[in-house]
Amino acid sequence: VMFRALISRGSSRVAVAAAGATVASVAYSNATPAAASSESSERDSVYKELVKHSSHGTLGELKAAGKKRRDESNCAFCKWMKSGPCGQVYEDWDDCVHESKEASKQDSSRDFVEVCRPFTLPLMECVQKHPDYYEELAKKSDESEAAKRAELEWEWKNAVSDLAVKRPVFSRERPGEWAGKEGKHVPALTLEAMSGSASIATVSVPHGMAADHWIEWIWARDDQTGTILGVRRLTHQDKPELMFEVPKGVKSITAFESCNLHGVWKSAATSV
Repeated sequence: VMFRALISRGSSRVAVAAAGATVASVAYSNATPAAASSESSERDSVYKELVKHSSHGTLGELKAAGKKRRDESNCAFCKWMKSGPCGQVYEDWDDCVHESKEASKQDSSRDFVEVCRPFTLPLMECVQKHPDYYEELAKKSDESEAAKRAELEWEWKNAVSDLAVKRPVFSRERPGEWAGKEGKHVPALTLEAMSGSASIATVSVPHGMAADHWIEWIWARDDQTGTILGVRRLTHQDKPELMFEVPKGVKSITAFESCNLHGVWKSAATSV
C-alpha cells in the first residue's frame, strides 16, 4: 500500500568509502548505463541530504542504524521483504522513508513521498519482476488493508456525524461567537470533472496547522441522504485537504471541518 501511495504522487548496493567522505551507488542492474548514472546520482544526492538532516555522521552509520532497526523489528512484512529477491532495493527504500519521516518531525515541509521517489520506482519495478515471490502476499496484503481501511472509515464517519450533531455548526452566514474567523475556517469545496461522468471533489481549509491549533477533521456530506462521502482525520503536520470521488446520483454536497479550538464549520451547499 505504501509503495502504491508513493508511486501515485509520481539488485542494488551502496558503497561507502572507509572514512565516509564519499558516497557512490552501484546502479540497479536493469538500467541502461546513461540512465543508471543519472539514477545513481539522484540517489546519492538524496542520501547526502538524509545524512545532513539526521543524527548520523556518515552514510555508513545511517545504513548500519537501518540494519539494526530492521534486525530488531518484529515486522514480519519487513523481514519477508528483505529476504526476497528485492531485499537490498527494499532496504535502501526503507532507510530513505524512515530517515525522511524522522527529518519531517523537525521540518514539516519535507515530503518523504517526494524525497524517496528515486528509491520507490526501482523497488516497484523489482517487485513486478518477481511475481512468483511477491504477488500472493501482495493480494493478501491488499485484502487485509482494504478491510482495515473500511473499518477505520466507518469509525471516522460515525465520529464526524456525532460532531455535527453534538456541537454547534458555524458557517459564513452564522459564525456565532467566532465572528471574524470565517475566512480561516469555512471550508471550500471544488469539483473537477473526470473522464466519463465521474467527478473528484476537493475540500480545503485556509487554516494554519500548529501543534496547539489545527484542523482535526474534514468531511463532506450528501445533502439528500446525509451519507458521509469522504472523511479525513488530520494531525497538525498534515495539509488541511480532503479529496474523494463523488458517487453517481449525488446532487448536492456540503463540506465540514472541525477545528480543535473553534469548533465545527460548514460550507454552503455545492451543486454537483
